[in-house]
Amino acid sequence: MLIDIDFRGKNVLIIGGGRVGERKAAKFLAAGANLLVASKGFTERFTRLASENKLQLVPIDLMVAPESIRSLTSNSDFVIAATNQPALNRRIAEEAKKKRTHISVVDNPHLGDFTMPVISRVGEFHIAISTGGKSPAMSSLLRRRIEAIISEEDILMVRLQSNARKLAKAHIRNQQIRKRALCTIMEDTRIRRLLKNGNFQEAENCAKRIIKGY
Repeated sequence: MLIDIDFRGKNVLIIGGGRVGERKAAKFLAAGANLLVASKGFTERFTRLASENKLQLVPIDLMVAPESIRSLTSNSDFVIAATNQPALNRRIAEEAKKKRTHISVVDNPHLGDFTMPVISRVGEFHIAISTGGKSPAMSSLLRRRIEAIISEEDILMVRLQSNARKLAKAHIRNQQIRKRALCTIMEDTRIRRLLKNGNFQEAENCAKRIIKGY
């Protein structure tokens, strides 16, 4: 089951300063998380992000000082084990679970309690695809296929529905009738044609007339 979590203000720990950790960090930064990255070495991008105060780096070799894992994980809401050492990733997972902290293990998803789906953003659409860690490559392939079928008309319809929903809440008290009005807008051939041609303002005027008719 996929759940859309609000990461704003959440403390996220990534252990592993390589390319894999870098990709995970980009997702959490985009989601507004407070990010701490622990590793004995870091990519140039990690170093740059730290210099821009977008995340914090903790230089540490946890193979030499494994006792530090406990203190690192204890202050985190979510932990990503992204090192190239399977035994270390397992140790991180064990410590995180002791603290009941959510843990994702990139090289062995079954050791954790969540995985990170492939995310795509096309206009207002947020698409998440997951195979439960079984095939990240297949997730990426399916993401590209779905991106290809989303049109500019679909993106504008999301924007129109958002505006229409606010107006409908102000004018239509009954929830079922509001839902019917919004479905009518979504299925209206003239509105779809206007959006296809990029005429958002006229499409919005049509939507307003439909809502007022209810």
